[in-house]
Amino acid sequence: MGNNYNTSWNTGTATVDVNSRESVRKQVKDQLRNLFEKERLSDDDMGHAEGMPKSPGEDLINNLSEEDKLEHSGRIYVFREISSGIMSADSVDDVRNILTIVVDRIKQIEAMLSDDHIEDDDLYIALAHARHMEEVARQKMLHLRDESVMIKHESDSQMINKLKLSHRLAENKALMNADMNYLKGTFDE
Repeated sequence: MGNNYNTSWNTGTATVDVNSRESVRKQVKDQLRNLFEKERLSDDDMGHAEGMPKSPGEDLINNLSEEDKLEHSGRIYVFREISSGIMSADSVDDVRNILTIVVDRIKQIEAMLSDDHIEDDDLYIALAHARHMEEVARQKMLHLRDESVMIKHESDSQMINKLKLSHRLAENKALMNADMNYLKGTFDE
């Protein structure tokens, strides 16, 4: 029986069999493409004003040539920049700044993928990673808020330190898993 990796967000769940004869990268690309298409169709059902961009990131790439769009797609997302920023953030404000960057990158990638002329499989993998980073950043923001409340109301510093350690371990584990899955998706077997 194969080892499976599951990922999910608001549109559904994807499963990748790492022992399959089909490469992990191809499985991830196919699953992400299907999930993205479902999400894009659900966004279209919500309706948009005529002439208005579907996402703010769309305006950033509308004026690029097709070659520039494809070249730009490789530079739009640097996975280590995001994950190391989340890992090193020490305050709610630091995490909020990183979360703003992540949400902006998600919008940029979605805008590029909504362009019918761009078919860059790495963008689907980057989108999945960015969504995981958004989840981890929101989790860290909640953890930091909980810790600050606990510091104000709790005198047991040992208990506070245990809570902080537990939070950082959970966040770092989620970051490493997302980074490893990103790397698995970007390399062919």
